[in-house]
Amino acid sequence: MIRDETQGHLAHVREWAAAQEPSLLALLEEQLTYLGTYACHLEDAEGDGDPRKTICCLYPDFAPQSFEFRMYRALPADVTLDEGENDPRVRKGLIRCFDGRWYGFWFNGGLIFHDDRGFSGGAPTFSVSLNDGRGARWEVHT
Repeated sequence: MIRDETQGHLAHVREWAAAQEPSLLALLEEQLTYLGTYACHLEDAEGDGDPRKTICCLYPDFAPQSFEFRMYRALPADVTLDEGENDPRVRKGLIRCFDGRWYGFWFNGGLIFHDDRGFSGGAPTFSVSLNDGRGARWEVHT
């Protein structure tokens, strides 16, 4: 699932993408769905692909129309935090979801917008893409 921590940046980028071209907004939503259902892509012992096993916290990025994300993985249900929000482990990368489950930091990355200006790692994205020539789009970078 996606946890929007962008303070309005996500709404702004959605509006911007829709104004550019409807298919551009569809590309953004496709990547957001991928990140929001990341747990469904995992091979786990149960094989259930439960999307609640991961939370993707989305933040604004310095690159235009782009985002930083932090992926958290659900802790086993029997894990308890003795001091709740004051437990020292909370400060070490644990977050609590609205359903009461605890999640531990797993990895971070970026959802980077690439336009037709280049993919060499220079400004404004400072990211490299191996898919140049495919037009404007968002790519997940880890």
